[in-house]
Amino acid sequence: LESASLDVLGGNGGLGYVWSPAEYVDNPSAYSVIVTPPSTTVFEVIGFVEQCEYSDQVLIVVGTDIDVPNAFSPNDDGINDYWKITGLSSYTRSRLTLYDRWGQEVFRSIAYPNAWNGKRRSTQVPAGTYYYIIELNEPGVDLDPITGNVAVIR
Repeated sequence: LESASLDVLGGNGGLGYVWSPAEYVDNPSAYSVIVTPPSTTVFEVIGFVEQCEYSDQVLIVVGTDIDVPNAFSPNDDGINDYWKITGLSSYTRSRLTLYDRWGQEVFRSIAYPNAWNGKRRSTQVPAGTYYYIIELNEPGVDLDPITGNVAVIR
């Protein structure tokens, strides 16, 4: 429920503007507006110069912060036994791929519904550093992948 400020550059302010979807705009006829969309939304503004109508669009991406821990200890002691990535399950089209130091795929998940338990096909992976790529795959948005590493401590 955060907001963004959008301003029109150009047009005739005396003739006003038309923003849509209007239900997420604080003043749909103003040149400077505050938008509060509940999800990723394309906003369109129509402005006028003399008898000519012009329009433009802007995409406002609404997402959840993602917190990726850099270590965990899957040793079945009940403490930090899973690699819990907060917020990733909100991106239902996301893809996480995890690799070992030789570049072999160790784990893959779509939308990350279950935290990784440090196993590859039911066998515990050795202690060490593993490398991940997270592709969010948000429709209509070109986001860079999130990359990094995670240490498995045994």
